[in-house]
Amino acid sequence: MTGGTDVDTLVLTRADLTDTSDLKAGANVFDVKHNAATDISSAALSASGGTLGLVFDGTAAQNITMTSTSTICSTRWRSRASRSAPARRRRRAR
Repeated sequence: MTGGTDVDTLVLTRADLTDTSDLKAGANVFDVKHNAATDISSAALSASGGTLGLVFDGTAAQNITMTSTSTICSTRWRSRASRSAPARRRRRAR
């Protein structure tokens, strides 16, 4: 699915989603209405040029399986834990 430039709402009423959807610009919403177990971990949802809010509003218990990939910024960064021990020692020695 490809959205437009206005606000788009993608409503899921089934147990899984495997599609690729770019809802484009605007304050978009992904609304999961399916009750019980829902697996969206194989879906690729994005909102290039906009935002994508999640709404889980079933009428009974909802168990959602999902994965998340985020882009923090266009530059690469590493956490302190990912640095090698020698690199940490060199930084402290300065």
